[in-house]
Amino acid sequence: MLRAVLDRFLKLPDPQLAQYGRWLDQLNLPATRQAITAFLQEQP
Repeated sequence: MLRAVLDRFLKLPDPQLAQYGRWLDQLNLPATRQAITAFLQEQP
């Protein structure tokens, strides 16, 4: 689920952002996932 959100959120022309999203996904830290989820939920 988070990966799909990250893929959508980071689907930008900057390849570094996409790589950063994959790196976070591989890291798979619950705290990181919670922080990103909370951040995305605050977005309009």
